[in-house]
Amino acid sequence: MIRVIENVDAFWEIDRYDVVLLGCSIYCMIEGGFGGKLKNRFPIIREVDDKTPYADTRKLGTRVNIKETKPMFSLAYICKYPMKKKPTVDYDALEKCLQTFNNEFKGKKVITTILGHSKYDGYGDKEKCLEIMRRCLTDVDVDIYDYRQMSMREEMWRLFEYIQIVGKINWDLNKYMYDRQNELYRIMYCMEPTESEETEDSQTE
Repeated sequence: MIRVIENVDAFWEIDRYDVVLLGCSIYCMIEGGFGGKLKNRFPIIREVDDKTPYADTRKLGTRVNIKETKPMFSLAYICKYPMKKKPTVDYDALEKCLQTFNNEFKGKKVITTILGHSKYDGYGDKEKCLEIMRRCLTDVDVDIYDYRQMSMREEMWRLFEYIQIVGKINWDLNKYMYDRQNELYRIMYCMEPTESEETEDSQTE
């Protein structure tokens, strides 16, 4: 069964699933969006990706699994160098990855995005990517999250704008959020605190 869930950030839902299917570039660039948050929470994702041959076109259509985590991850190499306005997804590679994934993880509950469509994994045509996914993922229970994936900088700016809006309504809450911006950024991106922030925290204890 395939369901498309709109306007929900997939990152905050992953603990309800068995497997995360992540679209990747052959250039070992898991940056921003869904993948960017995942690699911060699960550093093993970057470690495994970095061990694959850099920019090797032979990776297209292949997958690497990470089964020692919960949920498990499957990194699908479906695009060349990610570009913001130029499609770099390889549709044949996408189809091959999905077919092997469907066979390997039959019956599993899977979370993913519209693979090959975001600026981080190929910038391909949304409907074509969805058509391939619907055709290939027939034996797994898949939730496809359809939302605008943003860079870390974009998400930080959105939080800053939200703090400004809050300030017009509740000054005390605005000050509380403003003073803890770095902490909020870390929560959003599952980042470890910087050395300077750890020093500040220890001084206030």
